[in-house]
Amino acid sequence: MNDFVGGDEDTHSVLRVDPATNEIVATIAVRSPGHIAVGAGAVWTIDHFERSDTLVRIDPSSNRVIATIPLDYYAFDVAAVDGVVWVTRDIVAAGRSGELIRNDPATNEVVARIPVEGRIRDVVVGEGGIWVADSTST
Repeated sequence: MNDFVGGDEDTHSVLRVDPATNEIVATIAVRSPGHIAVGAGAVWTIDHFERSDTLVRIDPSSNRVIATIPLDYYAFDVAAVDGVVWVTRDIVAAGRSGELIRNDPATNEVVARIPVEGRIRDVVVGEGGIWVADSTST
């Protein structure tokens, strides 16, 4: 991932590196990429742009953006596993609360928004659950 703070839109991208050769084999333009996840047949990143965040779906066979899914502002992290894409979102305007967003990669749509108290950050899936980091100060 290449994220130049304050750079031109054209300078932001997701990079694909071949682990056998250590060469960059693809540069996929994204306005302002955030965290990245791989799963459910795609590469996923959060795109932060002008107070409107989207979940970006990249096709690994063509190295192209094939879908953008609106999320609202303050989306933070993404995880993809078992045919589901999870996104965390910190709703700063509502105080110290957030939500866990469930996305269906078969339809590229948000199918659930789960309210979570706290400042929601990282998300991973495994060991029988969806694990979400809460960075609320005590």
